[in-house]
Amino acid sequence: MPEEQDSLIAEVVRELRAQPASDLNARVRVMAAVLQAQPPVRRGSFWDWLLTPRGIRISPLGGLAAVSLVAAAAVAIASLDSDRSADRGQVISTTAAIPPFQTPVPVQFVLVASAASRVAIVGDFNDWNASVTPLRQESRAGLWSVVVPLEPGRHQYAFVVDGKRWLADPSAPRAGDDDFGTPSSVITVGEKQT
Repeated sequence: MPEEQDSLIAEVVRELRAQPASDLNARVRVMAAVLQAQPPVRRGSFWDWLLTPRGIRISPLGGLAAVSLVAAAAVAIASLDSDRSADRGQVISTTAAIPPFQTPVPVQFVLVASAASRVAIVGDFNDWNASVTPLRQESRAGLWSVVVPLEPGRHQYAFVVDGKRWLADPSAPRAGDDDFGTPSSVITVGEKQT
């Protein structure tokens, strides 16, 4: 039996090594088809490349990073828009919890100090700085005045005469707590005055 298998295997190997009979017409048909075929069109422009659909794979972590980046850009743009609107005098309310913008109210302060050579007003509205808000002499009789825009609310203030003497406003109520022993007055802006 092993001899029969060996002879069978030898016969199969001979058949496989033998050259098949070629069909001359088949070769001619294949070559004619190859010659008639159009060469593939090569896309050479950038727009063709750009418009070619492609698949994109993003990991979940990469997707989260992309969403975070877009959200941060949106917040930054909204912040810039808010700053620009504020520069133009527009007020944009972003939440209902923020109280509405309070418009400063112009308040005129007047002092009669005939012997003074200069007068200033100091208070919680100008950080108690005597060089920030000087009064203007209105008459030779010693009438001094200034208009200060104040936010609604309670404000404590005093006059500084000739850079050293602090005076409470004689036409306003005195503040109950004189800081550092200096007299001061109080004014409430935004409520009806009696």
